[in-house]
Amino acid sequence: MQDDCNRFSDYYHIIMLKKAALFIFVLLTSGTGLTLYLPEYIPPGENPKPFVILEDSLKQALQENLYLYSSYAFDESSEDKSQPAIQIGIYATLADARVAAYELARKDITLSQLPTIFKATDIKRQWYVMALGPLQDKTESQHLLLLLQEQLIPASPIVWPIAPKKFDSLK
Repeated sequence: MQDDCNRFSDYYHIIMLKKAALFIFVLLTSGTGLTLYLPEYIPPGENPKPFVILEDSLKQALQENLYLYSSYAFDESSEDKSQPAIQIGIYATLADARVAAYELARKDITLSQLPTIFKATDIKRQWYVMALGPLQDKTESQHLLLLLQEQLIPASPIVWPIAPKKFDSLK
């Protein structure tokens, strides 16, 4: 009888050890999965925002064609007086654009201004654009474009979609 109790006790301990090992394994894999899946947490108030959000564009998205004349944005022979800008990224959600702005801020790049995030739309879809602009002239935009491309940050020239006076009032 005592022998049966010891076997039962040993069997019970083995089962409990297996359950504990399984629990630890599930806990570790879940934690690892969530760490890899979720974006990095940025505590509020830790740093000032490394970007500007155009709040008005969130209520009413810009209907501008951002790529209109963008291939001519650096063309000196162009008579168009629109202001050049550099697009750093296009994102599906505002949260994605914010995370990208924080990641850009962590890189050791000296930019002449903070990136601006605004909402743009066309007939079928909407997106959030992170851009540097409006820039003073085409020389500054070419310099920033080269600087970003050297850091392996995909950037492209665009024409700034907001009039300068209106942009200053939106900040």
